[in-house]
Amino acid sequence: EYFEKEINFFDNIPTPANFKLGPGDEITLSFWGDNNSRENFTINKAGMIYYEDLGFINLSNKTIKEAESTLVQELSKIYSTMKNSKSTKLMIELANLRSLNIYFSGEIFNPGINLIHPFSDVFSALVQAGGIDNTGSLRNVSLIRNGEVIEVIDFYSFFTSGLSEFQKIRIIDGDVIHIPVVEKRVSVKGEIQRPKQYELIHSESILDLIDYAGGLTSTASNKAIINNIISIDERISDDSAKFGSI
Repeated sequence: EYFEKEINFFDNIPTPANFKLGPGDEITLSFWGDNNSRENFTINKAGMIYYEDLGFINLSNKTIKEAESTLVQELSKIYSTMKNSKSTKLMIELANLRSLNIYFSGEIFNPGINLIHPFSDVFSALVQAGGIDNTGSLRNVSLIRNGEVIEVIDFYSFFTSGLSEFQKIRIIDGDVIHIPVVEKRVSVKGEIQRPKQYELIHSESILDLIDYAGGLTSTASNKAIINNIISIDERISDDSAKFGSI
């Protein structure tokens, strides 16, 4: 249910410090002091803008701060006060943003290519793509770039304790987000705070399951009944697909 929500982005969201410019982004270039100007530029497919009397300036894959430094360097060729006396100040603002083309594969409601807001992280990208299907893993979400897995994300740390490490991972145009099928899901019932189904990874035990479920209630017994499903390869017959223990 975390992903089954609508998400709105507003024009007044501050630009993340690590956001990098690319083709299709529109910037507003302002400088003031001994010289004054304010003009909009759209970064072309080659990642450049055209400035009168200077020619093309490459801003592709640069942060706002890096782009400002590049423009100070270039514009100081025709405005000496921009670099020497620094009496002319320069600032870049984002005007219009390009959407990111992100590919989604696996157990997701809207697989294929989706247009995603450029300030998105993996979590908000999944929300914009419609969310994860019930058969999808929440603990082994892969971010793939140029054919290589660069990050595997486990959302349980966020669901259980609010730790959002995924916010540090920036997605870029052309990335693939893959949701594999869940491998191990366990149902817990009875005297437990949050009786639900939970996904476990292979290294986790029943104690981790109880922790994810919020712990035992005050009336819980010191015993638990565990019903295991025997794998198909190990079954003597389909009549004995389960076995129980205490």
